Amino acid sequence: MPPKATPLFCLVHGDPETFVFGIKYDRNMTINELKEAILNRKKNTFVNIDSANLALYQVDIDLNTQNPR
Repeated sequence: MPPKATPLFCLVHGDPETFVFGIKYDRNMTINELKEAILNRKKNTFVNIDSANLALYQVDIDLNTQNPR
């Protein structure tokens, strides 16, 4: 049975919460494969960025509370 892909929700630093986008992720993916998936999804945002230079962070953002900014 192939690994089940689950959605991983991403947000580019500085973008509003409404710009959240999803990536299909499975536990067998490497970090580099995850970075490539993000770069492919946001090609215009990361025009001149290599996947090796993409920094990923795990955060917990409360989308139910209004952001004061």
